Amino acid sequence: MLGRSMLRIPSRMFSSSPGMSANIGAIFSNLQTPAVPPSLSEPFNDDLPTVAELPSELPAPVVTTLPNGVRVATQETFEEATSLGIFVDVGSRHEMPEQSGVTHLLEKMAFQSCQNFSKARVMYEIEMMGANVICNRSRETMIYGADVLRECAGDMTEVLLECITKPKFDAVELAAQKKQIIDVELPALADDPTHQLFEGFHEAAFGSATLGLPTYANPLTLSTLSPDSLSGFVEDHFTGDRIVIAGAGVDHDVLVAKAAQYLGELPEGMGKKTVSGAAVYTGGEKIVSVPSEVSHMALGFQSVGYNDTDMIYYHALHMMLGGGASFSAGGPGKGLYSRLYANVLNAYPWVQTATAFSVQYEDNGFFGIMGAAEGEAMGQLTSVLCKEMETAASKPIPDVELARVKKMLKSSMMMNLESRDIVMEDIGRQILATGKRVSPDELCRQVDAMTGGDLQRVAQNMLNTPLTLAAYGDTSKMPKYSAVSQHFGTITAQLSK
Repeated sequence: MLGRSMLRIPSRMFSSSPGMSANIGAIFSNLQTPAVPPSLSEPFNDDLPTVAELPSELPAPVVTTLPNGVRVATQETFEEATSLGIFVDVGSRHEMPEQSGVTHLLEKMAFQSCQNFSKARVMYEIEMMGANVICNRSRETMIYGADVLRECAGDMTEVLLECITKPKFDAVELAAQKKQIIDVELPALADDPTHQLFEGFHEAAFGSATLGLPTYANPLTLSTLSPDSLSGFVEDHFTGDRIVIAGAGVDHDVLVAKAAQYLGELPEGMGKKTVSGAAVYTGGEKIVSVPSEVSHMALGFQSVGYNDTDMIYYHALHMMLGGGASFSAGGPGKGLYSRLYANVLNAYPWVQTATAFSVQYEDNGFFGIMGAAEGEAMGQLTSVLCKEMETAASKPIPDVELARVKKMLKSSMMMNLESRDIVMEDIGRQILATGKRVSPDELCRQVDAMTGGDLQRVAQNMLNTPLTLAAYGDTSKMPKYSAVSQHFGTITAQLSK
């Protein structure tokens, strides 16, 4: 409990070798002449200790649902360290106009003072356990996470839950975090073209609601957010059916007990989630013209949400197009087999960046290509990127390329899941989004069953949706939205014949 020191440092960490306290001269006097090493042809001593055998496969995740809807999901990894995460189904898409930026501020206030304990005490407990803690938020989800020694997992869970369920939202601490956002974060974001581009792309794709809402606060909205604003938002949205506790390398019963203690009294249901409504993709443009040596643009179309059966095909398209930066470490040759490297970056030296992106949310998503070049080349860049989208929809993928895409996709998934914190995040996100976890084996089977026709079909489906076009920088040479949209309309009409 936080009422006492939660630190449980193993005594072995402070044990010392008896020889270290002996007189150094005595140590040397007791040294013996080394024995003659055995011949390599002789068998090793059978009495040597052996490494304990572990199962060839990890057991399936265990999921427990509390009466109020809170879900606890764990995966045994047989490690001495634990990754913990508390996932809340809330993000900027759920903010009302008067609450704009509240989830950004909640992220900054994650490990501040609680009702019963000061910020200093919270930090002390975290540091004494040697834990790494983090709070991340997106348009749909907030994650409070920690990595800690396994024997401290229960205590670390208490810290996370204290911060989530009993925040104080002290006025002084709140003012300090607002100042940090205004003085440091927002100026840095203003100079980040990638951030500006994707914020603009979301706004163009979904309008000024749900997924089109900004993910960051601004000075005007920050001034209106008070401790009561944060408390009210938490009360409305941190409800039983919208919370998942996930752990990798932790005892399941420990997390269930902590969840029941801290979250068992939360109201069940989805709270005010339905107030924000479904995300409606509209398409459109967002062009921001500012002086810049390098200009960035993105074009894309509607895809699907992560609950759609076609989701895996969009990930395969993303892998097929690939891309990156011309001047990244290793040069453009390292992505030789992806289309954007082979057909764009290697063919046009003036293209500085060409990268595909696939973004999925609960009920919608989009797919596209982002590129960067000097302002004078923005018209040419748009044409080149359009061609790659057209090719994906109009020409079947060759068998050799399809086989390579499948192997790359499976290897990417499996290598990521070698990391304990990724396993925890995968479990938490899937349980929160779908109520279940699709195993890596099942995902690999879906990839193996994929055909070139599947990829071409979803590419054609995309081009039949409204175009989204965003640009940031010197946009004087950018083609008009109507011209690009009409071009793709002609392409889709030809494909439908």
